[in-house]
Amino acid sequence: MEFTEFRKKYNITLNPQQESAVTRADGQTLLLAVPGSGKTTVIVARLGYMLYCKGVKPENILTMTYNVSAAADMKKRFFDKFGCEFEGRIEFRTINGFCAKVIMMYERTRNTSAFSLLDEGKVTKIIKALYVNMTREFPSESTVKELKTKLIYCRNMMLKPDEIRKIKVGEIDFYSFFTAYRNYKSENRVMDFDDQLEFALKILLKNQDILTYCQNRFRYISIDEAQDTSKIQHMIIRLLASRYKNIFMVGDEDQSIYGFRAAYPQALLEFNTVYPEGKVLLMEQNYRSSADIVNKANSFIKQNRCRHDKNMFTENPAGLPVRRIVLKDCKYQYSYIQKMTEDSDDELAVLYRNNESALPIIDIFEKNGIGYRLKENDGVFFSVNCIYDILSILQFAFAPWDAALFLEFYYKIGLKIKKDIVTRSLVKHKNSNISFFRTLEKDDGLEKWHYKLLKETEHNFNHLRKLNSFSAITFILSKMEYGKFMKSRGLDETKVKTLLALANQNPDLSLFLARMTELKNIVTNGSSDPDSKIILSTIHSSKGLEYDNVLLIDVRDGIMPSSSVCGEDEEDMTESQRNDLEEERRLFYVGVTRAKHSLAIFDYEAAYGVKNETAAFTRQLFGIETDKKKKSQKSEKTSTLKIKAPSAADKAKVRKKEEDALKVLKKYKPGTRINHRVYGTGVIEEIKAPICRVLIDGGDIHSFDIVYCISNDIVSIAK
Repeated sequence: MEFTEFRKKYNITLNPQQESAVTRADGQTLLLAVPGSGKTTVIVARLGYMLYCKGVKPENILTMTYNVSAAADMKKRFFDKFGCEFEGRIEFRTINGFCAKVIMMYERTRNTSAFSLLDEGKVTKIIKALYVNMTREFPSESTVKELKTKLIYCRNMMLKPDEIRKIKVGEIDFYSFFTAYRNYKSENRVMDFDDQLEFALKILLKNQDILTYCQNRFRYISIDEAQDTSKIQHMIIRLLASRYKNIFMVGDEDQSIYGFRAAYPQALLEFNTVYPEGKVLLMEQNYRSSADIVNKANSFIKQNRCRHDKNMFTENPAGLPVRRIVLKDCKYQYSYIQKMTEDSDDELAVLYRNNESALPIIDIFEKNGIGYRLKENDGVFFSVNCIYDILSILQFAFAPWDAALFLEFYYKIGLKIKKDIVTRSLVKHKNSNISFFRTLEKDDGLEKWHYKLLKETEHNFNHLRKLNSFSAITFILSKMEYGKFMKSRGLDETKVKTLLALANQNPDLSLFLARMTELKNIVTNGSSDPDSKIILSTIHSSKGLEYDNVLLIDVRDGIMPSSSVCGEDEEDMTESQRNDLEEERRLFYVGVTRAKHSLAIFDYEAAYGVKNETAAFTRQLFGIETDKKKKSQKSEKTSTLKIKAPSAADKAKVRKKEEDALKVLKKYKPGTRINHRVYGTGVIEEIKAPICRVLIDGGDIHSFDIVYCISNDIVSIAK
């Protein structure tokens, strides 16, 4: 079938860049596809082209993507487009799925059995048991999650022992934990999903017959989301494609946001080195977003250095300007979001970096009966060490007889008493309903200075009960020295800011504690409206999706970008810091490019009363100069300024200009587009002469004296 006939028969419309990709069936190809460029459409159309126009056998084609749902979606779209003629003959798999097939082949041909595969639940149980065995303490859910993530990272990045020894997870010796986990699996003949990758790679390297079979079977390999593929996965793919050299990789290093899970975007940058005969193709037209969103996103991501040079563009209309919503304090963002949802029936996705950012929104939505869809949450926030500690301290204030609670945090608030004294007192205190301080005071191991310390501590707890929720938490951080403990252990202070936001919305301390239990149950068990047009999602979970309207929240230095890359001049950064910053920038870019019609980003003048400078990424997206640079420029201008008193003639000229301006003013009405020499082009929202309020195309709102601006040729009607 000729290509023209193929396109007509299957109603396939392609732009020139897409057509170049679809018709490149043979050889080694890297297709770099910007957000909203139709990459899935191209992958599916290319498969059809190979089958109907090039005569490739469906059994010789393998299409792999990053997760089961993506593979299922690709398969569905293919059969929806071309029918079921090749069902059961063409394969759509995850890379893990392919590796499982290699292992099964090895078992069958060698008459042996591989280790049993662990499910996620069993992996979690093993990790918890090993942690308890090593530390004699139970791990929090957040610690278990972090250990899992680091284990995945080590194997997928193929780290050597010396590299693993550098990894830190709390106070545990991670290398010893890694070794214990590996030994447990070996001794019990079990493996996890990452072991599948390692085992399959070894099989292919050591068994030429199995490798040759796989190479002959899958002569054409397509890889979707190549930027999210790990180092070991790229090794497997490279080995599989080494015989026939037909590999089609689709991805975009600008959208690689899973570095913590060992995504390896460097493979895209190294493509021409690994595949010297290969060709790099571009798909740069965005069909999703309005022009203002596309233009700002394109300029923003170009600040990254480790990337292919691409120029995202669109033929879509300019649409609504990207808005920068400036709030006096970040605490007002939640009531603002509530009002936005009440005033509109349109789809709105509220996107954020971390799951906990959704909690204050969920709190306010649940109280006001506002439906929402929650893309992902797990309640891990409440088990994060600092959050768990602060809530335990507050609970003890209302239950001073709870010695078990006291044992968990006493040394973290500067109470320097030996553990054996506390544990001995705990045994004596069993089933007692009096304050634990009374039992502690009776221990013979106490010294004189201990009594004063205990009295001060008890006084602090009595004082806590009288405070509102917000003040109580700040009191724990400062007066009870828990903030000092957090800094000494390197605990994440941004988590506490979310707790403060929840405290601000729930001022009564006892009700606040009850509300935290309710919220934990809500996010753990799920409570959302599947029909709601309000979506709450992390940026990671929104990847691959699109929404009519997007609101980005918590874009603050320390959150996005994270604290690990804040406060450093990019030129002075180490390579590791710069890599982290570039991934942070990619994350923000992915959030921005989810929006189709409108995008708004919160900016905050303060965070709970503490002055807050506009976040680095917000400044970069909107082209805002730093306060430091502004002051420098103002200083330069001031130093050269010469003041001269106006003459009578000058005053007369000014009056004449103002009179002429008043005559012209009637042409300026709400809705009129104007050019402002300083602020740029915008639309008049309101005029109460002489003050005019204008929505600038960049998203800012400015008010100025319209009469003065007309008379001095600062403002004109846009043509």
